[in-house]
Amino acid sequence: MKTELKQRTLQNLADAYSRHELRVNPEFQRGAYKWTLAQNQDLIDSLLRGYQIPLFYVHLLQKVNAFTGSVETTADLVDGQQRLAAIASYLRNEFPLSNPQKAAPGTVLPIRAAELPRWSGKKFNELDPEDKTGLLNRELLVVQMSEDARNEVRVLFIRPQAGTPSVQSSVLRPCE
Repeated sequence: MKTELKQRTLQNLADAYSRHELRVNPEFQRGAYKWTLAQNQDLIDSLLRGYQIPLFYVHLLQKVNAFTGSVETTADLVDGQQRLAAIASYLRNEFPLSNPQKAAPGTVLPIRAAELPRWSGKKFNELDPEDKTGLLNRELLVVQMSEDARNEVRVLFIRPQAGTPSVQSSVLRPCE
């Protein structure tokens, strides 16, 4: 399988995901599973803190446009849907980051105000300009897999998600 490790900005990935240019392939994704608010908040907090997050996997496919006859490259998201959904949702101001000072008693460790990050409790549009810029320009790692890797991509991602030591022949079928 030919793969290439690329760096993409968070904004580039989120924009491609939101515009459906980075397509969610249901063959590889879990479907309706959604992260909890706390998981979304933790991911964004981790990104703002500069923590490394897992790689994104994208399968590049080429197809001929039936009308123009030109060859087009499409990109299927193989792994990273929940992370990208959380990022895109945060950039659309759909949730604030957690604020331990406003949490119900006993749900989080008490934190003094001086120890809170400046982004606690804020939606994206409320972030300080340097935090917004830093988040949008954050470089994330993407493994791009080539067209000829379709069956290998299936083996790589369906097998672990199925939770079995071997893939059944009905799951691995030849590309058409």
